Amino acid sequence: YPNERKAERTPLSLRGRPRQRVPTFEELEQFCSLNPHLRSYVALKAATGLRKGQLLSINLSEHWDGEILHPPTSKGGKDTQYLGARPIIQNILKKRMPVGPLFCSSRGVAYSKSGFASLWRRAMDRFIKEGGTKFNEHDIRKTVANEADNLEHAQRLLGHQDAKTTSSTYRIGRPETVRVLIN
Repeated sequence: YPNERKAERTPLSLRGRPRQRVPTFEELEQFCSLNPHLRSYVALKAATGLRKGQLLSINLSEHWDGEILHPPTSKGGKDTQYLGARPIIQNILKKRMPVGPLFCSSRGVAYSKSGFASLWRRAMDRFIKEGGTKFNEHDIRKTVANEADNLEHAQRLLGHQDAKTTSSTYRIGRPETVRVLIN
């Protein structure tokens, strides 16, 4: 169709470069206030740096011993334990039984990847409509990396095999100090 505009494409010179977006804690808090159903998810991601697949596959019966979160093994095969997850998980458990998937629909069914992607997209649309600047769910890992004490700590949190991945893709800048997103 001759009158239709071609879709804008990313120039070749920009492809392959990592995204530079690092959401601030103020932005995460604003996002959570507009989307309270995602507060616990964002809080746990901001505290641990876990990947979406790991977070969505956490089963309380298998990965939570009441004190320490033992999430599913990361993409790189590293096992990490999280002591700091306790207050966040306890907050989630105030509203439900401590069994089954940690993050689930109102029917108690674990979110599928596409179902969660749709939920995130609608939440981000609300955030943008209220004046927020778009960030991807994965960008929260950059916030975690930038808040880590040092590169090795960031590498451990994110489950990277190679420190080069952490330093080149995730350690972009250092936003403000760490805050917990628990209500």
